[in-house]
Amino acid sequence: MVVPAPAADRARIDVSDLNAADQYATLILSPTDHGTNLQYETLDETTLKRGDAAKANLHISWNLFDLGGTFVPALAVVGKPCFTTDSTSVSDVFSVDAGHFELGVYDRQTVSDCTTLLRKVAIDAAAGDDVLVVLYHESDTIKFMTAPIPTH
Repeated sequence: MVVPAPAADRARIDVSDLNAADQYATLILSPTDHGTNLQYETLDETTLKRGDAAKANLHISWNLFDLGGTFVPALAVVGKPCFTTDSTSVSDVFSVDAGHFELGVYDRQTVSDCTTLLRKVAIDAAAGDDVLVVLYHESDTIKFMTAPIPTH
């Protein structure tokens, strides 16, 4: 299964039944060198931390610190306090209330202040769902790619 990002500049590829029925992997592809080459990150679902079964569980890959200026990034469910103010990897898990919600990137001015929204993405996730969220930027534009992480 391939899940393209908006504007098709990132992609997630789900590969299953590699050598046996229970083997699988996910690759996150990203262009480099102005689109002339591809780099990839492998997501091994078998090593992911498991979050709260009664909540939606977000696995977030991001590093936006190179945007420059006085930007101090933070993440929050829109309308809620910040839940992380540091770079993360997909191996980390953040459990949030299940259902329909918006995940926002904020310019944090204090540790608990997620009020200056820079960009958001809508997510639908049921209780127990694992969702991959990749944040990246092109120039000064923050972008998202979201996809369910299959449970095998």
